[in-house]
Amino acid sequence: MEKQTTVLQHSIREEIDEKLKPLVEENLYLKNEVEKLNEKLKHLEWEKRENNLIFYGFEEPTDYKTYIIDMIIQTLNDSGIEMSKRDINKAFRIGKANGKARPILVKILNVWKKNEILKNKSRLPKNIFVNEDFSKEVLEKRRELIPQLKEERKKGRLAYIKYDKLVVKDKEGDTRDKRKREQSMSPKENNNDSRPKINKVNAFERMTNKEKRPKAKTKIIKPPPSRLVPVGDCDQSLPAKIQEINYGASLKTHIKTNEKRKLFIATLNCVTLRTQERLTELELALSNIKWDILGLSEVRRLGENIEDHKEYILYYKGETKGLYGVGFMVKKYLEKNIEEFKGISERIAVLNMHLPAYKHKWSIVQIYAPTEQHNESTKDIFYDQLSSVLQETHKNVMVIGDFNGRIGMQQTGEENVIGNFGFGRRSKNGERMINMAFENNLAFMNSFFRINTKKKWTWHSPDGSYKNEIDYIATNNRKLIQNVNILSQFNFNTNHRMVRAVLKWTEQKKSRSKYNIPTNNLKQQLEIKSKIDNYYEKEINEIFGSPQNILTKPKKNYTENETKTLIEERRSLLKLKKDKHNLKAISEISKKISNSIKKDRTKKRINTINYHIKKTGGVKKALNELVESKNWIPNIRNKNGKQETKRGNIIQIATDFYKTLYAAEPNTKEAVTNIEDEDIEDIPDFIQSEIEKAIQSQKTD
Repeated sequence: MEKQTTVLQHSIREEIDEKLKPLVEENLYLKNEVEKLNEKLKHLEWEKRENNLIFYGFEEPTDYKTYIIDMIIQTLNDSGIEMSKRDINKAFRIGKANGKARPILVKILNVWKKNEILKNKSRLPKNIFVNEDFSKEVLEKRRELIPQLKEERKKGRLAYIKYDKLVVKDKEGDTRDKRKREQSMSPKENNNDSRPKINKVNAFERMTNKEKRPKAKTKIIKPPPSRLVPVGDCDQSLPAKIQEINYGASLKTHIKTNEKRKLFIATLNCVTLRTQERLTELELALSNIKWDILGLSEVRRLGENIEDHKEYILYYKGETKGLYGVGFMVKKYLEKNIEEFKGISERIAVLNMHLPAYKHKWSIVQIYAPTEQHNESTKDIFYDQLSSVLQETHKNVMVIGDFNGRIGMQQTGEENVIGNFGFGRRSKNGERMINMAFENNLAFMNSFFRINTKKKWTWHSPDGSYKNEIDYIATNNRKLIQNVNILSQFNFNTNHRMVRAVLKWTEQKKSRSKYNIPTNNLKQQLEIKSKIDNYYEKEINEIFGSPQNILTKPKKNYTENETKTLIEERRSLLKLKKDKHNLKAISEISKKISNSIKKDRTKKRINTINYHIKKTGGVKKALNELVESKNWIPNIRNKNGKQETKRGNIIQIATDFYKTLYAAEPNTKEAVTNIEDEDIEDIPDFIQSEIEKAIQSQKTD
């Protein structure tokens, strides 16, 4: 009986263990998931508080938060800490009003600015204190660590609290103390010293003291060395004035070589670019602003084409006559960086290219979204196409254009999509935009930079009574965007404003050049010879005149004074308030500008044709000169019938086609025909008048 009971108990336990096993595993899995979620929450809370500072001791007047920001900025500037309104995102008091001065929570935009304030907090007035914004849990942990911190310091160790952890180091390993400068040696002692050279640069000190380094213009007067030696080739310490000049010059050259450039990417709803006069008007307007890549909405040109102009490359795609259409304008110097222009529809176009100074390629998507009045099916098709396009883009993405929707102000949980500087109320299309941004990890950059609310609108109604922000620039890599601004004085007739983003562009460092002495000497000799030849040519040209200047026709600017005057008049009108009367005046003067440009173009055509007829007796050269652009092949089908849009693939397909065409052997057979003598007609001889006419029709140049 006892054996049977033990066996039964054992079997029952095994069955219970087997049934409990999945429950135990599930419990462990849920515990791990909860721990992960807690870690994520802690990380999110840390990110939210990372740039925050809490100030204590400021008096609490009855005025509002604008006064708080001004008060903080003035106090910091008086204490020698540079601060401006651009560095502060928000500032408000914490807790309920109880008659006492409440602390002020300040959200700073940059971490390095926050660290600068904390480093220099000893400069603040005695009654003002500043501390980091920690959560309650972190504050409790820090309080618990204070007794242990004191004990470690009593033992003579270097101890400090970093966030919620205690860091303890031995003072022997502390390299923060500055090293004393050793006495300089005389040239003889230096030459006799046979000890191996040791690099005694303190790297930690070099990194920490970067901000304290003097600028190029600051004068540095160094004291002479302890042992004075005469100035010479082997002198190790030059006089103070010579050192000052050399240091300043080297620093200036360093600044020039590492100078940072900017890349300007903009978007504009141009209402129409159907005529050539309208395109010329846009060219004149763009000549007065900085831009590198421009996305275009409502181009209203039929078909798909790539035009190579003198200063830019124009791409457009349109399907409906007189409506919609999107495109790009890219500066000529970026021509080799273009990978492909890809037209998805008359509302979506993609520019894939390799931007300078960036390792990964960029995809710039230009869109013209349906308006609020369009039906839901049209909107669904558009956003489905857009989402499928965004899944096939490069690592760096930018979506620009006329979204025809308002995202409004930031709401809870939207910190990564909308910044603190939203505008207006959210519309139905705005809801679709937010969902699209969340799905593709995009951020609307218009809302991340402070712009005056009176200048933030990008569209106005035809009568000027309504103004909204519906043109945006969104990206998945917002750290690379330095600024986004709205150009309010762009001299072009449209009811939209241009939105422009500024990208960081740091020049890549050039590798150090290696010299080969024999070849270098030959190069120097060739350079000297070429310089002599160039100087000789220059002298000859100055005496007799350059043959190029004699043969070629000088270029003329065919924009007449009347057109320039009308453009300046419109510029002054655009600065005024956008009311009904002013908009009507702008529309009328824009029509005059278009007609004037048309007259200028006609005049240019007539003058060019007349010039070449008088000079050569023909119009072939005139027609070649009047060609304003060359067309690229926008797409081509490969052997498999697939459409290729990448520039490299198109060129390769065309090259292979012509190679096979000219490599093929001719299959023509010689046709033998018997012609009777009676069928041959007598050809008369040339007469003198015919020969004279042929000679006169020949080109004179």
